[in-house]
Amino acid sequence: MIDSVISRKVHEVVPYKELAQMTLGNILPAPAREDLSSIDETADDIEFQRKYLTMESSKAFSAFSFSNEAKGISINSSLISCPCLVIKAVNCDDDDRRGRVTAEHFLAAYKGLWNTTHTGVLVGQRYMETVDTNMDWLKRF
Repeated sequence: MIDSVISRKVHEVVPYKELAQMTLGNILPAPAREDLSSIDETADDIEFQRKYLTMESSKAFSAFSFSNEAKGISINSSLISCPCLVIKAVNCDDDDRRGRVTAEHFLAAYKGLWNTTHTGVLVGQRYMETVDTNMDWLKRF
């Protein structure tokens, strides 16, 4: 599992414009959220984030954060010999392009789930779509 936000190769092709303004300092891994739900997250999903994601340390978060101070992690995709699948939460054309570039880099199949969040794909309202995509992909082997 690779998040495109940490991949140097993906960032070089489709840079994260909004990250240019970020500076690292004291970073909280799971920022406090005022909202109780989102387009694809229930109150339980958000509570899950609050409880478990805050257990990550700032040091670990900083190592995998992409900002104007970070250069990303270089990944030698030629060393990955197994089939890969990229599933990406997509809310704009750049998100979709990042997913496609990631898939191309890993010679992977690609599925972009539009109008969802990262959490929605993993544990939220779109979770079953993710599971179905995985199961359909696995049937090919």
